[in-house]
This record gives sequence, C-alpha cells and structure tokens, in this order.
Amino acid sequence: MKQRSSMRCRGPIAVLLMTWAGAAHADPARFEDFSYQGRSQEQVAKGVGQYINPILSGYYPDPSVIRVGDDYFLVNSSFSHFPGLPIFRSKDLVSWTQIGNAIDRPEQLDFTGRTVSQSVFAPDISYHDGVFYIVNTCVQCGGNFVITAKNPAGPWSNPVWLPFEGIDPSIFWDGDKAYIVNNGAPDETPRYEGHRAIWMQAFDWRTLKLVGPRTQIVNGGVDLSKKPIWIEGPHLLKRDGRYYLIAAEGGTSDNHSEVVFRADSVDGPYVPFPGNPILTQRTLDPSRANPVTSAGHAKFVQTQNGEWWATFLATRPYKDGLYNIGRETFLLPVTWRDGWPQILPAGTAIPFAAQREAAQATRTGAANQRRLWLCRHLPGSAPRPAMDRHTHAKTSGLSAGARCTCP
Repeated sequence: MKQRSSMRCRGPIAVLLMTWAGAAHADPARFEDFSYQGRSQEQVAKGVGQYINPILSGYYPDPSVIRVGDDYFLVNSSFSHFPGLPIFRSKDLVSWTQIGNAIDRPEQLDFTGRTVSQSVFAPDISYHDGVFYIVNTCVQCGGNFVITAKNPAGPWSNPVWLPFEGIDPSIFWDGDKAYIVNNGAPDETPRYEGHRAIWMQAFDWRTLKLVGPRTQIVNGGVDLSKKPIWIEGPHLLKRDGRYYLIAAEGGTSDNHSEVVFRADSVDGPYVPFPGNPILTQRTLDPSRANPVTSAGHAKFVQTQNGEWWATFLATRPYKDGLYNIGRETFLLPVTWRDGWPQILPAGTAIPFAAQREAAQATRTGAANQRRLWLCRHLPGSAPRPAMDRHTHAKTSGLSAGARCTCP
C-alpha cells in the first residue's frame, strides 16, 4: 500500500533528514507527491527588464538548448536517476516548464548497479526535418547512442548505439548534412592526465549511422603546451560562413571554463580565439560573497530576432566550494566582436540579475515552474537521495518547486 506524504521544509537539509529518517524503517516510504520551499542565500531584487540566474535552480547540469520556431527546448543530465534526461520548454529562455523525460522506460536504458557518477550525462538536443534528436553517452551502460522523437515531450525511441569512443557527443546540422562531435582520447599517447581531444564524424541521419572517417579537430585544448585538461562538451555552429567550435576546458570544478575555436571549413583547421576563455569564474576571489563558480559546458542558441544566448552550468557554493543543490542552469547573452563570441569578459562575476532587452515575458518564480523529481531508482523500488555527476557535488535531488512523481 502506497503512503502519501506532503510536507514543506526550508531546504535540502530537511529533505536529506527526511530521507535518512525514512531509511531507518523496515518498509521504505514511497511518495506520490512531495513539495518543498527553498530560499537562496543571495537576496536579489530583479529590476525592470531583468531576469534571475540561475534559470533552472538546483540539480540541472549540462544544459543543451535549441529553438524550433517560437519554442525553446532544453535537456539536462540526470546520470543514474530515473526517469532521466528531463526535457523543458520555454517561450523566452527564462521561464521553463518540464514537459517530460527522454528516458522514461526501463527498456530504454538499464541503470542497475550504476553509481551516481555514471550513466547519462551531457546530452545534446537538436532538431531536423520534423524530428528531434538527442545524442548522449551512457557511461558503463552501453556507450554512445541516439534517440529520436516527433514530439519533444515524448515518447522517445529506444537507443540506437553509435560505435565510437569517448563522451559528450553533439549533432551539428549543416543544411541537410549532419556531423557528430565528441570528446575522445587523443590520436597519440596521452601526454598527461586529462589530455583529451575533440573528434568529428559525418552522421547519416536517415539511417542513424556514422559514415566516413573520424577526424581529430582539436588536440588537448587551446594551447597543448600548457597542458589543458578535459576538453569536452563540444558544440559546432555556423555563423556568417564560418564554423565555430565551443567546448568546456579545465574540468568541471573551480577551473571550469568555456573556450572557442574557428574554422573556414567544417573539417578545420580550427584556430583558438586569442582571448580565450569566453567564460570562466576561476580568476575571481574565492572569498567573495555569494560566489558563482565552476561555469562552463555552454551551448549557444539564436533567437528569432537574431540575438545569441548561451545556457551553461555553474554552482552556488555556500562554503569552501561545497554545495548541496548540485550544478544549475544559467543564461547569459553572447556578444560577437571581430568575428568572435564572448559570453562574459575576463574577471567579471556572473550576475544573479541580468538584463534582457526585448524579453517577451519575465520569470514569475520557481513556484510556477513545474519540475519533476529525478529519482535514483527504477519503477517498483524506493527513491534514493540524488548526487551530482562528480562526488564533490552532492545534492538532495530536488530543486525549488520540484514535485516527486516516483511510483
């Protein structure tokens, strides 16, 4: 017999206490509905024409965003939690509503025995010719795959597995042609820990198969002589006839950053921007009040009016780099100067209240943003507290305004 529980608490600590207390009972509690209220440590007054960062608060890492017509769609990582890969829709890039999960059937992926730093992370969503695509990696549970849907709310197909090494794949559409870029081992013996590369290969979207040779387009990162680490999360885009590769560099902790390369041809050579990185918080005083840290893993999207914006992950530690609510989704405008994009000038802190001109709507608060709890369980088992991709980033698995729908 299912138990029904509804309570309100002051934040993730209370959620964890509830979870630990429930673990002491022989029969685990199962929740049909759960809600709570959380309060940020920073107190921000939103001005006219402004929006509040993060746009998705709590455990919503590795955002990937697209626009289809007048709608924006976004997907986040979910690791070993089920249902996985939450899908959101928005009209203005600020107010988001969850419309489903791309992984909502155990037959799609089996997370049995997987840890919280495994399974699905850094998904990429794209759209072409009436079909939505997500490419992703299931770490220790199958490798790289693609799933498709006619409706982003679902249902999404079972995975079609893609035979290449590495993680963080994304699809780039160049007219009717498609390419997959991803993080992989370098085409040489790694020179140091964290030495990775970015690879590209043509993708036949009609058969969902990779075709032709795989090409290494970036080795190591911006400057291999400086031993850059963990070049990952790549995305390709095209603007004014040039090809741009953006990628995360430096690892997903405090040294995280976003960098950009440019080429005249899709297969390169890709030249790094002299002003890299185009986003980072690593040079700021770590003792500053209410810091936002670990910014990176960005993806660009262009509005109907030609504006460019970037979604990316960052964290809000409460002390000494510690944070309970995981990595969150932030939004900032992209500025183009001399043929290069910039998200945030060096040494500039990510703003909690940011200006958005020509905004069609403003954020109305987390209470109006319906989210579904990502639970570390399969149907029929008890939900467990969640944890973010890396072990230093523990989280309760819930965000403000969350609703638990774990059966």
